[in-house]
Amino acid sequence: MKKKLGQKLKDVVVNRIPGAGRLKVPKTWTKTYSAALGDVRRVDGEGVALVSYNKEGSVDYETYKAVQEEGNRAKLHGQWVTRGHIHRLAEFARDRGVTVRQGVCHGTRQGFEQLWFREAFGDAADVFGTEISSTATDFPNTVQWDFHEANPDWQESMDLVYSNSWDHAYDPEKAFSAWIDTLAPGGLLMLDHSRYHLPDRANELDPFGAELDALKAMVSRLGGDGLAWAGAVEDLLSDDTTSAPVDLPVITLVWQKAA
Repeated sequence: MKKKLGQKLKDVVVNRIPGAGRLKVPKTWTKTYSAALGDVRRVDGEGVALVSYNKEGSVDYETYKAVQEEGNRAKLHGQWVTRGHIHRLAEFARDRGVTVRQGVCHGTRQGFEQLWFREAFGDAADVFGTEISSTATDFPNTVQWDFHEANPDWQESMDLVYSNSWDHAYDPEKAFSAWIDTLAPGGLLMLDHSRYHLPDRANELDPFGAELDALKAMVSRLGGDGLAWAGAVEDLLSDDTTSAPVDLPVITLVWQKAA
């Protein structure tokens, strides 16, 4: 079953072509943003930056969703995170004594993250992904869902919540709060951070950027006493399952929900 699932994903995604993810992608979404909101409006804070989607006092959600859909479709040929990285995160979870029965990966595009977590944890692990784009239904174990929104069916049920796509949030505090609420007692929240997540990288498609310490402080504040710092996993995205730049350093921040 896993072999067939993996092959299906490989048949759909062309990142098996060397360097595919580094091809120039026409940024059509910049026109979508400017047509609705004008010049890019960037709000800078202490170690963070956010490209605003506010219009007349509220979020222009339709424009945000359209931008995310365009970006998703334009980048379906690329894959950022690696199989080896996901397996290292699974090992970290096992070392902390966490048994993953159910987990969610937010913003997974083609669905590799959940595939590799399922592979690492075994058949008993039900790990699925969310994707705001309508392409979500084209990939196994993926649901179309805006990761900002809380889902009552997921509350306190996830042993693992993972994302390398948190920079796509127009309201990071809303998104992180929803993710924290879905954690089961003892569950882990894992967020990747690289140079592509820094404040100077914030743009129409990836509205949020944060320094490592600022991201850690924000999530820890939102989690309060019920969310404990669990450590960091340092890694390089360097195997042949990525189309990211060769040997991209990544640090995964990890928190654990109180048991």
